[in-house]
Amino acid sequence: TPGSLLQLTSPEPQRAGTAFWPTPFSSQGLVAEFTTTIAGAATGADGMTLLLADPARGATPTSVGDAGGGLGATGIAGVAIGLVTFPTQYVGIADNSQTSSSMNWLATNGSIPTLRNATRRGRVTVANGTMTVAIDGTIALIRAVTLPPTVLLGFTAGTGGYFDQHAVSAVSITTGGSAATGILSMTPSTIAFGTVTTGTTASQPVTITNAGNAALAFSSFTLPGTPFSVTGLPAAGTSLAAGATVVATITYAPTAATSAAAAFTVTTNVGVATTSLTGTGKAAPAVSTVTPTSINFGSVTRGAVATRTVTVANTGGSPLTITSVGAVAAPYSLSGAPAANTVLQAGQSVTFTVRFSPTVKGIKRATIVIKTSAGRTNVALTGTGT
Repeated sequence: TPGSLLQLTSPEPQRAGTAFWPTPFSSQGLVAEFTTTIAGAATGADGMTLLLADPARGATPTSVGDAGGGLGATGIAGVAIGLVTFPTQYVGIADNSQTSSSMNWLATNGSIPTLRNATRRGRVTVANGTMTVAIDGTIALIRAVTLPPTVLLGFTAGTGGYFDQHAVSAVSITTGGSAATGILSMTPSTIAFGTVTTGTTASQPVTITNAGNAALAFSSFTLPGTPFSVTGLPAAGTSLAAGATVVATITYAPTAATSAAAAFTVTTNVGVATTSLTGTGKAAPAVSTVTPTSINFGSVTRGAVATRTVTVANTGGSPLTITSVGAVAAPYSLSGAPAANTVLQAGQSVTFTVRFSPTVKGIKRATIVIKTSAGRTNVALTGTGT
């Protein structure tokens, strides 16, 4: 009855349950929609399937597969779309044989909404040998499959040492049509940029594909905020032909040493696809910039004093430690030099004075050695006493 649940397993251990439509029908142009309810306390198990069973290989409307990880489907020949909750959760497409006692997964995806203690809307479409599985309107899997021309459609579930109640409702099945429809796919579903230095960028492509046999229309794009950006997108309201692709670029440009997470979502007339984004900003290293690196005092009269200044700046993005500023011998001297282990934050600087006070005639040379956590810099000094 409308709104009622079709229970496949009760919340008891080692149970398997199935429910099939009594007569087979064509697999061409199949569209199946259904609502799942998987509920239980503590750790539940094991999951359920939408099973497209093959009557030519022995499947019947009363077939029951294995409990536990068999999800009530193993041992029944056909293609199963599994919603698995133990030991981890994922959606998968499996090609089962009549004799196998384990699921032969062709493809799986764990980046889906929580299945337990929640209701989820599933949609499975088959067009031109391609199966598309969506959960709550978001494409989870697209996989080429080989289906018999005639299938028995049913739902199965299994429990093991842990258990849940598995049920379906609001089932809608259409088949036999031309299946002229667009099928939205976006890959990858997750982009992890890793650690990126602030002030630099990292980019990754994302491919939007129409895997169907009719055009789809872009309704809108939900863009991630800073520090992520997306370029290369078509305009909303435009179409993507059957079999065509669009490659956009997602860029991560961190400005702070923090973690960031966001999502990029494409909405079309045939569904929604999302790519999750993560990245961590890393502060740029400290950079020691000393100016000038040579000073020529020229000619200075004996007994007079000439002065110049030297600046040490941190032009990087992390703290800079000035380990030491080496002393110089007469006739040179330093005034206001930073103490050992002085720390300059990004953008900070310190300036000190160099004096040349000759007492004899002739050229005098010296070197100021400045050591920092970013390296060593020498400042060459030259002056002539007259």
